[in-house]
Amino acid sequence: MIRDDKRVSSSNWPDLSPDLLRVIYRKLYDTFDFINFRAVCKSWLAAAPLSEHPPQLPFILERESFLGSEIKLYSLHTGKTCRIQVPEARNKLFFGQSQGYLVTHKSACSNNNSLTLLNPFTRAEVPFPFHGFTFPRRLHLDVRPPYNDFRRRDFYCLGEGAGAFLGIQRQFHSGTKFWFEVYRLDEELEPPCWVKMSNIGDLIIFLNDDSTGFCLSASDFKGIKGNCIYFLKTMVHDGRSLIGLYELGKHRSEVIGQLESEGTWIVPNVF
Repeated sequence: MIRDDKRVSSSNWPDLSPDLLRVIYRKLYDTFDFINFRAVCKSWLAAAPLSEHPPQLPFILERESFLGSEIKLYSLHTGKTCRIQVPEARNKLFFGQSQGYLVTHKSACSNNNSLTLLNPFTRAEVPFPFHGFTFPRRLHLDVRPPYNDFRRRDFYCLGEGAGAFLGIQRQFHSGTKFWFEVYRLDEELEPPCWVKMSNIGDLIIFLNDDSTGFCLSASDFKGIKGNCIYFLKTMVHDGRSLIGLYELGKHRSEVIGQLESEGTWIVPNVF
């Protein structure tokens, strides 16, 4: 009698080749896939050292109320949303992010009006002393924007990307159509000025609706194309946020998703 048993024992998973595991591990651009991979067993954990972690794509962080501790994270890579509980975020307002940390401030209903940096993935906090707020009466520009109409357009000034400081001009058209132009700051000219770029190569720009953003290199992520802008736009009439994609080469924008409330891009930091 011949028995055809095609079942594979789950005990075989720890015996996979370390070289094969490393190939898989280096393609995990989603942080939760990365964490789950390391949690399978000891041999998988050993094959995925934190010192060799793959680059991580940003999430869109969203919360329904600053009074609660729940945070929603939308993965651009998988299109999935997960919910995490961050008790340290309760009663705190968010004012942007940097390197995976949120800048937070205790709400007016709290007796402690301190500023902190909060990592929503590890729940680590870095406190800052609070010295009150000041509101400058003047705006001083060392380098003029590439246009004169401040009322109808948004201008983002990002950190260094492609070896230069980048400026992005955004204009909202009717419906859900957006138009962008990208500039680099030429500091060798006198005076320094913004020079329009026809393309940004393999760069991916991520823009929030509060005139903040950052750049990543598409070459670090297989299957992700560059020369484009992912942006968030909060709609005034209902408070929802549109997730948009603008392709510089085609001068075309499209809405690829929608959030129930205002969101912000954040690159996870779990290392």
